[in-house]
Amino acid sequence: MKEGDTVVGGELVAPEPLSRRSEVPAEQVAACLSLDVDDIRTDGRPPQVVSVGLPFLVAELASRDALRRCSPNPVTYKATLPLDGAVSVYAYTRDVGLDCAEGACDLQARMFTPRMTEDPATGSATAATVALLATLRAVPQLTLRVQQGVDMGRPSLLVASFDASSGVPAVRVGGRCVTVMTGTFSLVGEA
Repeated sequence: MKEGDTVVGGELVAPEPLSRRSEVPAEQVAACLSLDVDDIRTDGRPPQVVSVGLPFLVAELASRDALRRCSPNPVTYKATLPLDGAVSVYAYTRDVGLDCAEGACDLQARMFTPRMTEDPATGSATAATVALLATLRAVPQLTLRVQQGVDMGRPSLLVASFDASSGVPAVRVGGRCVTVMTGTFSLVGEA
């Protein structure tokens, strides 16, 4: 993505088709995120490990407030993960709240790592989630704008799309980027 001669963003194609792995009880995921079980939205399907290249435990939350209250619990987190290659939890909600200007995003999300840290923009988890939602909705195409990082003060917006209209599913994720750091380094033995 360019504006004039300046690169302002990019888009990646997921390396694998969607794989759906182990399901995890809502009670267990709620405990991992220090939430009540009613904060986990299941609609008849529990949270699940999914991947389009890198696996994540993905859970839909009932509200923007529940997403805001997420706080990883080290004890239950470590009792749940790793699972099927997933070491991180990606929580999202369709209730975008007032954090998104009208029409600016379709989902709000947060992603927590095993170090109990949070990532402001997780393309691989966003891509897997959009592929999962397209599959669950049984639609050949789906594009969603996902805002992440709001609750840690580093808001980001990723755009992910699923397209199976040609018969071969493809998942893409991208967005604009900003420079947060620059520098140089020298390798030993290099002049």
